Amino acid sequence: FFIASDKKISQGERLYLKGYFDGSRMEEDTNRTDYSNRFYGIDTLYEIGGIDFLLNISQNELITKYDLTLASFHIKDEFQFTDRIKLNLGGGVDYQEGFGARLNPLLGVSWKMDEKTTYTATLMRTFSPHYFDRLYLEDNYAEVNPDVLNPERSWDIELGVDHWFRPGILKGSLSLSRKEKDDFLIWDDSDDNNGLYKPINLRKAYFDGLNAGFEYYWNEYVNQYIRYSLTDIHNRDNSVTVVTYYPEDHVEMGFTIKDNKALKVDITGEYVGEQFFNKDTSSTIPDYFIMNSKFSYEIKDYLTIFVIIDNLLNEGYQLREGYPALGRNVLGAARIRF
Repeated sequence: FFIASDKKISQGERLYLKGYFDGSRMEEDTNRTDYSNRFYGIDTLYEIGGIDFLLNISQNELITKYDLTLASFHIKDEFQFTDRIKLNLGGGVDYQEGFGARLNPLLGVSWKMDEKTTYTATLMRTFSPHYFDRLYLEDNYAEVNPDVLNPERSWDIELGVDHWFRPGILKGSLSLSRKEKDDFLIWDDSDDNNGLYKPINLRKAYFDGLNAGFEYYWNEYVNQYIRYSLTDIHNRDNSVTVVTYYPEDHVEMGFTIKDNKALKVDITGEYVGEQFFNKDTSSTIPDYFIMNSKFSYEIKDYLTIFVIIDNLLNEGYQLREGYPALGRNVLGAARIRF
């Protein structure tokens, strides 16, 4: 449940407010105890003269276990330094009860060398608390860790380039990154060997990444893309042998067709490489490839219907060891705008 207000105060000035409450419950079964979650708070965005001020305060409660107060305040702005150089500056303070506050700056630079090529560089520090509803209530393999998890923090640096090989038709991108992560999250076997997994913090690791992709626009109605990510993880926590459930190879691809009226078809594919599933061994779960599709049709300006088919090829695969993912499944939906 949420209530939101989005008001344009004057030219270049806007105020957005959102209050929300989310209550979730996991019913008791033979394998796991009953627990429920409440998450409520307020989000605020104030824009003036191109500067964004963001304030978020929330209370995250896992009933019978613990509760946390989370807060953040961020400012960001964009400067057109020259006609070809753009600066993105920002920063803020993030807070988690029991852990404390951290200052998290952001610096981004983009250089448009010519009409075809743009270079980018980003340096930022991140702070990511773990929300109970997303951590424990979305998947059936999760068991509550009785200890409050520290937020994941990371220093990230990324260098990239975008280039139009054929302007308006073929675009390529390439980036290199390094992320120095502290207290990042992995999934570990439950202490009582009940087949469930609990999240734990690992002290430190370095994530070196290479990302490459292409986008091709056949015409105004048909386009496609492919993106590849290679991640090399250097573990710095002596309590584990390997980092679990982080694939080294990841590929995404997609194809979109739309007419000039109301029909749109999206077909996507995803390849996920082998992943370690036990932090003390080199055992892995197999790689897999799945395809999904989405069909949408706008009947009226206020009414759109959808048909979504996940796992189109009915591929058998596992997200966690011992927990097969769903086979082919179909969902129908409608969106009505008032």
